[in-house]
Amino acid sequence: MLATSMLRTLSGTKQGLLSCYQSLHFVRLCGQLHCLRLGCYDYFFSKSPTNLQRPRVVNIVTTLRGFQEAEPEQLSVQVAESKLQLAESKPSNISLVTSRPLEKKCNVSTEPVLSIVPWQRVTYPGKLWKGLQLPMITIGSSGRLGNLMGNYASIFGLGRAYNTTVRIDVALQKQLAKIFPRITIPSIDTNASMAELQSLPYLGNYVYGDKEAAAAGLLGAHAFLAKGYPIEIQLFHAYGCEIRNEFTFAPDIQEKVRQFWLAKKNLITDTVLVGFHIRRKDYLKYVKHRGEQMPNQTYYSNAMKFYKDKFSKVVFVVGSDDTKYIKGEFKGRPDVIFVPGKSPEEDMAILASCNHSIITVGTFGFWTAYLAGGLVVYPGDFYIPNYPLQKDRYERAGMDLFVPIPRT
Repeated sequence: MLATSMLRTLSGTKQGLLSCYQSLHFVRLCGQLHCLRLGCYDYFFSKSPTNLQRPRVVNIVTTLRGFQEAEPEQLSVQVAESKLQLAESKPSNISLVTSRPLEKKCNVSTEPVLSIVPWQRVTYPGKLWKGLQLPMITIGSSGRLGNLMGNYASIFGLGRAYNTTVRIDVALQKQLAKIFPRITIPSIDTNASMAELQSLPYLGNYVYGDKEAAAAGLLGAHAFLAKGYPIEIQLFHAYGCEIRNEFTFAPDIQEKVRQFWLAKKNLITDTVLVGFHIRRKDYLKYVKHRGEQMPNQTYYSNAMKFYKDKFSKVVFVVGSDDTKYIKGEFKGRPDVIFVPGKSPEEDMAILASCNHSIITVGTFGFWTAYLAGGLVVYPGDFYIPNYPLQKDRYERAGMDLFVPIPRT
C-alpha cells in the first residue's frame, strides 16, 4: 500500500526517481525495501523515454525478482561454433604454464550490463565523506579467497562502470595484497573506525540492483557499505583484462608454480593443459538444501570428453577442497595431475596457468578459470534461483568462452 501511494505521487523525471529511491532507502532500514524497490523500478521503466538508445541495459526488475524456475534445457556437447572461434591452442610448455595471467592473451570485447544508464544518474559535486566524493561504496573482508576476489572485482567494476568512488577496507586490502600485490583500489581511511563503517547504510548480498542504484547516486549522497559475497560478473567482465592485471600472483607464488611444472615437465610436453576444479564439502549441503544436485561423475566424463575430442593430447590438472575425494575419483588415470593442496593461492595459481578449464560450482573454481583465460566448461543445466555463477548469468554478462554442457 505504501509503495502504491508513493508511486502515484511521482513524476517520470529524474527527481521523481531520486525521491523514490531515497524513500525506499529509508524504508529499507525498516526492513521493507525489497517489495518497494520493485514497485519503483516497475514505475520508472514504464515511464522511460523510448527514443533514447540504451545498449545492454537490463530491466532491473528481472534481477531483483530472481529468475523464474524453469526446466533446464537439454544442452548438447556440440557447442555453437560462434563460441569456439579461437586461435588453435598451442601445446603447453614450461614457459607457457608458468606465465602470469597478465602475460596471457586478453581479449574482452563487451560492455558492462548496466541497470541504470547515464541520463538516470545523479551527481553531488562537493559532497564529501572523509575527503571522498559521494556517493562512495566500500566493501569489507568476508569469506575465503574466491569470495574476497569477488568482493574486490565487484567493487572494481562498479567504480569503473559508474565512475563512482570505491574503497576496500584495510582487512581486505591486507589479505589480497600479499597474494596479488598489483591491486590498485585504495583501502578506506583508517580514521574510520570499525563501528563507524558498520553503521553505514548497507547494500545487500544477492540483490545486485541496490549497489548500482547507490553508485548512480539514486540513493543519495552517502557512503555505503556493501555486505555479503557479491560477484557481479555483469559489471566487472567488461574490464576483464584489467581484472587479470589486478589479480597477478605475487612472485613467490609464481615461483612455486614454476617449480611445480618443472617437476612434471616430462608429462606436459606438447600437451594442452586443462585445469579442473571440483568444489565439494560446504556446497554439498548448500546445493541439496536448494533442491539441486551437485555435478557428478557423469558431468566429469562429459567435460573431459569435450576437451579430448577437441585436442589430440590433453592432461587434466585437478584440484578440490576435498583432496581425498578427487584422488579416489581419478585414481590411476595417466592423463590426470593433482595440484599440491598446500594452500588455496598456490592451487589457484597452478590451475590459472593452464590453457583451458573445467569448473563445477563456487567462486574459487570460477576464478581459476577466469584467470586462465581459455575455454571454460561448466554445468549448463545447474540452476538455483539468484545463484550468481550459472548459465543465465554467464550469458547475460557476455562470457562467450564459458561453454555449458549437461551433467547427465
